Amino acid sequence: TVFTRMTVENDNPLPCSINTVRVKFATNVPLHLFCHPLIEVKGLSSTTTAGDTMMEVRDCSAGGAVMAMHGAWTEAGTLIVGVNATTAAGTEYCFEWDVRNKEANTYADPYKLDLHGIELGPLSNTSL
Repeated sequence: TVFTRMTVENDNPLPCSINTVRVKFATNVPLHLFCHPLIEVKGLSSTTTAGDTMMEVRDCSAGGAVMAMHGAWTEAGTLIVGVNATTAAGTEYCFEWDVRNKEANTYADPYKLDLHGIELGPLSNTSL
């Protein structure tokens, strides 16, 4: 497994509210910039955020701007974001973005994180 740690959190489960989704992860190998690694977060379907657009992504990593500033967002609730620098194995990285919750308090399928389109396993955490 490439991911050694991964969490997906959100800060506001209230209906119709802006909700910050935060992903933290570490890998057991570096993600080399020259390989153009992409991280895909799936299962965020309980939002009203418009899809098929570029989403602003904020890097919350301790070391600075490792994650791309924008990711591809789909209406199905998937965000695909790249890296701007080669990562170090065992180091935790973090990125976040905002979505708007649906009117009703509904819940998404479990979150999933993929790397290069290879599904690495489901995540259990607070659903949107």
